[in-house]
Amino acid sequence: MDPIGRTFRPYVSKGRTKNFSPISDHSFSMTLMSEYFAGNCLTFHSSTQDGLALSVNIVKIMSSRRSQTLLVRILNSASTLETDHMLAVNNEVVAKIYDPRYYTVRGDEWADSSSTYMDYLYNNEVTAYRRIDELQGKSIPRFLGEFSHRTAAGGVVHLLLLEYICVDPLRSVEHLGIDEKIRLRKEADSILAVLRSHGVSHNDLHPGNVLWDCQSGLWVIDFADATFDNEQGFLRDKGFLGALVTPVEERRNQAAKVLTTVSLSVQK
Repeated sequence: MDPIGRTFRPYVSKGRTKNFSPISDHSFSMTLMSEYFAGNCLTFHSSTQDGLALSVNIVKIMSSRRSQTLLVRILNSASTLETDHMLAVNNEVVAKIYDPRYYTVRGDEWADSSSTYMDYLYNNEVTAYRRIDELQGKSIPRFLGEFSHRTAAGGVVHLLLLEYICVDPLRSVEHLGIDEKIRLRKEADSILAVLRSHGVSHNDLHPGNVLWDCQSGLWVIDFADATFDNEQGFLRDKGFLGALVTPVEERRNQAAKVLTTVSLSVQK
């Protein structure tokens, strides 16, 4: 049990839930504006170090898909927290808030509680970042700790603070030069190798979670759907990331070769 009374327990997914229903982005944004923006200042309490807290103001809402993801600017923090330069005053970091009030789940394994589902996502992300700490600040955001926030309604919600990666999503590789494409593939292979060596599967490698620019390189974010020591997850990650970093024409040629091989084997 942690200092604020949350009991940690291992979560084992019975399969990814398909039957969930987040409230609309507009509805969330309006509620968030009225609650979290009250005074435009929030206080986050460390979940692992008693008595440590930092004050932040909200720069913008980044996402309300499942977790409520905010870009925040640090106003002040305890001196012991400032030993991590990422938590210094005026720095901007990402706060991922797992507030079950803004997410409703029905059916499947989470029928009894949206809190259970949010805890599941939260624990996935914490576990993934701790397992693959060697990639932090290089290919994935730095994990800056677990915190809690007391809402205006009096409840406590749990959140993570992460390094803010100001890089665009990888929508297409068609515009990249040959050297960039080669570098991109090498970095993708390297990330996949490290994830696999630590038993982490991402499971949600769509373009919004894969970032790239020629200066910063390749970044992977959002490990809420991670699974652990799962061979099918490794293969799924390899397929999705491979498709993202491979030009369309090359994928077509690869598919044509597979079809030709299958056709020849059938004829024999």
